Amino acid sequence: MELIGNALGTATKKRPSHAVKGVCFVEAERGGFEPPSRVTPTTRIPAVLLQPLGHLSVIPPKRAKENTLILIACQEGPPGVGRSPKNHRPDLNGVLVVDKPLGLSSAAVCNAVRRRSGGAKVGHAGTLDPLATGVLVVCLGKATKSIATIQASAKRYTAEVDLSAFTTTDDAEGEREEIETLGPPTAESLNSACARFVGCIEQHPPMFSAVHVAGRRAYDLARRGELAGRPPAKTVRIDSIDVVSYEWPIVTLDVRCGKGVYIRSLARDLGESLGTGGSLRSLVRTAVGEYRIADAVPLDDLPGASEEWTPGMLLAAPAMSAEPSGPAQPPGRE
Repeated sequence: MELIGNALGTATKKRPSHAVKGVCFVEAERGGFEPPSRVTPTTRIPAVLLQPLGHLSVIPPKRAKENTLILIACQEGPPGVGRSPKNHRPDLNGVLVVDKPLGLSSAAVCNAVRRRSGGAKVGHAGTLDPLATGVLVVCLGKATKSIATIQASAKRYTAEVDLSAFTTTDDAEGEREEIETLGPPTAESLNSACARFVGCIEQHPPMFSAVHVAGRRAYDLARRGELAGRPPAKTVRIDSIDVVSYEWPIVTLDVRCGKGVYIRSLARDLGESLGTGGSLRSLVRTAVGEYRIADAVPLDDLPGASEEWTPGMLLAAPAMSAEPSGPAQPPGRE
């Protein structure tokens, strides 16, 4: 019983505002115990489950007996570990088009919208890399059910490509590899090269990307030097590539495409096709389906947590589609 007291003392000392409403004590040899469904089977450390947090908190090993797994589980509280936050604004249901600022992740934008809206249910419909800006479709409340439909819709980008160098990340964040060329490609050869990437093509995601390779993220393997070559190619759809401007070594492209296209990979592959370098210098997403950059609201212009949010601030979500069109791909990273 002293051991239970130590465990509870450790838990409540760390988070005194969260009481353990009811406990059950389980003691078993490590490796020979089947944990309850509310605790992940991979747990092999002494732990307590707090209510209402719904997650595990570690008890220092010195508090536990050797070769013993200690579980203190709630009799009341959430049925699982890691549940989504409660929706504190059920009146907010719709789409918010955010003009994502440079340097912020899509998840950080969603967190900001959640805070500013007073705890609404929030999710985004297609990730933008931190170095990309432009349209990030954020769904609130019941509109989160339409995320898959929005992700499957066509995208449009304005991309600046640097033809003088490749980089380790295929964008301006990575280490540069300068390329020597016999001379800048002509406008005609550039247009011809772009045309070769229009249609359904096989595209290798960047080495530093979130795609899974053998069950792990590619960027994790790449950082550890464990990724041999680029991730496996995926079928993606590019509807059009138009050259907006070209002044060596920078070419600005207007790209229309489907779900799952990596514009970083397109920049890299375009350079390889031309016999030059190819890396993404900047990227702006100008449209996702029916949502345009003209509809986008700067993040800083959203009302604060103490200001009024009204349903009229949100756009209507599209009807959910049972089978989104286009090749089956994970959400695009840019």
